[in-house]
Amino acid sequence: YYPFIIFLLIFELSALLSWLPISYYLKGFLVAIFYFLFNNLTNKNLKQVWDKKKVIWQVVAILFIVIAGLATGRWM
Repeated sequence: YYPFIIFLLIFELSALLSWLPISYYLKGFLVAIFYFLFNNLTNKNLKQVWDKKKVIWQVVAILFIVIAGLATGRWM
């Protein structure tokens, strides 16, 4: 079920990003970042290897990257 759920989450996110008036490259970068996050969290869940500090730092770093990308991206 996990690959299907990840596929649906990424598909919905890419559909949401397609409506934003930002550059094509930034949209692809954001989808890749979210895929990395979902894939990483799913692997940790399947292997039952949760390190709370690492997960929190990864989520915070990815959110910072997303906010910085959206703030500095060229809006049309």
